[in-house]
Amino acid sequence: MFLPGWEEGLFPHQRALDESGAAGLEEERRLAYVGLTRARRRAVVSFAANRRVHNMWQSSLPSRFVGELPREHCEKASDMGDFAADLASGLTRLSETEAGHVASPRPAAAGPAAWRR
Repeated sequence: MFLPGWEEGLFPHQRALDESGAAGLEEERRLAYVGLTRARRRAVVSFAANRRVHNMWQSSLPSRFVGELPREHCEKASDMGDFAADLASGLTRLSETEAGHVASPRPAAAGPAAWRR
């Protein structure tokens, strides 16, 4: 299963955060959990450092949910480069080593404690 677009503002969506606050964030987290647990063999989570929106380039940060994935159930598939590492250096939930990677969570993972509610 491929789960693209794990970027702040896209997933979790900014509108969900603005309109519903913490409840909206929990709903987005629930959707992430559902997507990950529906994968039969492997879930591939991806995010982009730059995205073209309405014919303009937009920089983005990896989703906070990427940092919540259990490291023991993830494997690094590729690097995004120095630009992504520079962007992620200001994040508190992601370390520089986690931020520029595509995470491939194994479906057997139960997820972090925040996801088991």
